[in-house]
Amino acid sequence: MARRRRRRAPASNHRPVLEFARGLGYRFRDLELLEEALTHGSYRNDHAVADYERLEFVGDAALGLVVTESMHFQRPDWDGQRRQETKSELVSNQSLAAAARALALDEGIRVGRGRNAGEEVRSSDRILANVFEAVLGAAYLDGGMPAARGVLGAAFRKKLQRLRLTPPEGVPGWLDRAGSGLRSIGPLGIRFARRLLLLRKRVERALGYTFASPGILTAALDAGDAVRERASRSRRTRTRRTRGRRSPAPESSRAAPLVNRPALRFLGRDVMHLMLAEALHNHFPEWDEGRMTLARMRLQSREFTRTLNEHWSLGNGDDAAATAEAVMGALYLDGSLGAARRALGRPFKTALEELRDPDLELLDPKTLLQNRLAQAGKEAPKYEPKRGGRSSRSDGAVSVTLRLADGLVETGVGRGLKEAEKDAARRALARLDRRSGRRRRRTSRESAPDPGEAGGPNPIEVTAATENPKGALQEALVKKEGRLPVYRLISESGPEHEKTFVMEVLAGRRALGRGIGPSKRKAEAEAAAAALAGGI
Repeated sequence: MARRRRRRAPASNHRPVLEFARGLGYRFRDLELLEEALTHGSYRNDHAVADYERLEFVGDAALGLVVTESMHFQRPDWDGQRRQETKSELVSNQSLAAAARALALDEGIRVGRGRNAGEEVRSSDRILANVFEAVLGAAYLDGGMPAARGVLGAAFRKKLQRLRLTPPEGVPGWLDRAGSGLRSIGPLGIRFARRLLLLRKRVERALGYTFASPGILTAALDAGDAVRERASRSRRTRTRRTRGRRSPAPESSRAAPLVNRPALRFLGRDVMHLMLAEALHNHFPEWDEGRMTLARMRLQSREFTRTLNEHWSLGNGDDAAATAEAVMGALYLDGSLGAARRALGRPFKTALEELRDPDLELLDPKTLLQNRLAQAGKEAPKYEPKRGGRSSRSDGAVSVTLRLADGLVETGVGRGLKEAEKDAARRALARLDRRSGRRRRRTSRESAPDPGEAGGPNPIEVTAATENPKGALQEALVKKEGRLPVYRLISESGPEHEKTFVMEVLAGRRALGRGIGPSKRKAEAEAAAAALAGGI
């Protein structure tokens, strides 16, 4: 008699979380974090639990820093392009999905009820990549960077070896390697050495941290270049005095490869990314990934980095972002994440309080203006830098002219081109708001609605929602939740000449409505109309 084939377990079943904790390269203290990381959004629909979305946001940042620090210490000879290419290969969806399967995470995802829900989730590289990042984020929140290094080393051991990188284990020796080569500034003259020392001391007081290896801070502030230039001039002078006899350059005047400014910037960018992600996750437990992403983009803007530089007494020049990132890398090398957190304490406190304002607009003015014009079916704005690049202002600010198809012209000013474009877009939005306000008042006076209809919707808004439901939904979501709607294909059926599409619109992980149409565009419009009709 033939042996009966064993039936597959239901999609909602999953291996116990404890089994995964043993094979991840790290032993969790809080298993609830790992359980949350292995929970898909479809499971949350039937159970009052959190899914992996917020942990994925933290894990993405932790992944970037672990990979970057591995290259920083083990391959200091690689340039920025080589590091970026290697990082992109490691953090791609395909790579992370393979890592998730190597750790058997696909067998532990908690999925909601559905005929094929489990198979679709476990066969999707995108979802498995998200789950791996969520598990990495859970490990980081549970045990810090050593835990994140352990999980990444267990998953990527073979791939890291192929890339000539050993798996990241433990804490690298910061001071022994990063501090060499810059502990002495050489014979540069008492006046210049005193100026450099005062600069370092002022910055250290503002940061609230004293460097064990001051040369790291010197390189971050780009003072190392000034040191080497002064040494070079001194050597040329001595050469002329000795009639052509050159003495070899002192070893201390050459920067070590681990502490040059570009390398510190590359590392510091990921340090700041992780600090922002951790702060937003801890301070806003009610926010989803979409809103946290918008908030992080706001905090990584030029305005915030300029604020950082003011707090840290670094000045506010054109390279404000570069200086802030390099200093973050220096803090991490010399004092790990604790030093970076303390330095960001005061600036973060003010920025996070501002983010608590419910009326705060998280999208930048350029994106808002472009979305509004797209909703109205109008052309995108055109930005024209003033001829010559710089205005005649004494502070040397950049001037940009913005032109719209309807003839509206605005001028923006800023320290850089992007900042000037945002200023012009902000002014254009204010003028459009004033125009629409006058138009609404004029329409309301002419229409004179009945008293019984006084509480009804604005006729202009109703018309806009009917003619362009996707634009109306996008505007409503941005105003209410600070996010953009996302459309996904549910099914596609019928012959090639007569297809039928079913599309779904989501806000984060929350489904708002579905639509059916002969094309994806029409199905998306129907889904947006359904979401508006249901009330978002």
